[in-house]
Amino acid sequence: MDSWVQELHFLHLNIPITIDQMVPVMPAGPIAAVPGDSLYLSKLDEVIGARVFTPTVYFYQPENSNNRRPIMKTLLDALAIVLIPYYPLSGRLRETENGKLEVFFGPEQGALMVEAHSEMTLAELGDLTVPNPAWSPLIYRFPTEETYKVLEMPLVIAQVTLFSCGGFSIGLRLCHCICDGLGAMQFLGAWAATAKAGTLVANPEPCWDREIFHPRNPPVVKYPHLEFMRIEDGSSLTMSLWQTKPVQKCYRISREFQSQLKILAQPDNAFKCSTFDALAAHIWRSWVKALDVKPLDFELRLTFAVNARPKLKNPPLKDGFYGNAFCVACAISSVHELVNGRL
Repeated sequence: MDSWVQELHFLHLNIPITIDQMVPVMPAGPIAAVPGDSLYLSKLDEVIGARVFTPTVYFYQPENSNNRRPIMKTLLDALAIVLIPYYPLSGRLRETENGKLEVFFGPEQGALMVEAHSEMTLAELGDLTVPNPAWSPLIYRFPTEETYKVLEMPLVIAQVTLFSCGGFSIGLRLCHCICDGLGAMQFLGAWAATAKAGTLVANPEPCWDREIFHPRNPPVVKYPHLEFMRIEDGSSLTMSLWQTKPVQKCYRISREFQSQLKILAQPDNAFKCSTFDALAAHIWRSWVKALDVKPLDFELRLTFAVNARPKLKNPPLKDGFYGNAFCVACAISSVHELVNGRL
């Protein structure tokens, strides 16, 4: 069974980079907003968990073609073009008087592109399929940037790092208030397709339409939402996390191990259990065991985001919607049930 779970090791690196230029990127043509305009954000867009920038890194091997286009200019021009239909990403976030977030448009805003270079090669970075904390220099952060700062920030921050081998990386930070994971992939796909074609490719056509999630007035709460209720910190969990230095590791989990977990989680087939359910339960239990959480009667919560798009039927979301459309699912268990009970 040991071979069913394989630890993937990453190199401990120091990636020296040099920032060459920082370029604000405005939409390349007229957009459906003028300075002074603002856009509504839904409650899903402005929940506390969404008030962050989501970092991702993409690596591209050098081309063998003799007709190589200048990488930075190609990506910059394509971003300016794609910001025409995705114009909200060229604005900024601000808080209204009641603390609600909105997108507003002013002069000299736009996205931000950073050009950098490194004397290293992509091969020296090791296995690019294994996420490595040492890649952080490939994702631009302002020197004085505050943690969780989203107000008055560019909503798209892209660092293009050129390596000596001819390959490059794109370190992308997108504000989660504007798009969730699926929306981010839609935007990134349009940017990539536009860079390849040299002309706008946005399929599906982006749709803002955040008003579909406008809350009822007066509010109607039909179910207890435990995921949003305050947790009284009466366990050793928080202190254990402060005193223990968590170590980041990455594992490849075989299909055989996943199948075995599902069998353990539903021995009598009394209810349907997905692979995600079984893995989440196994990791949650292992984590609590390792931290030796006390007291045993303390109730723990496991929360995770669930895509709500398939559930929205009346009305459904329009094709091309790229905003936040997820709900927070919550599982509850006492420490004793979690550690000693059935998976």
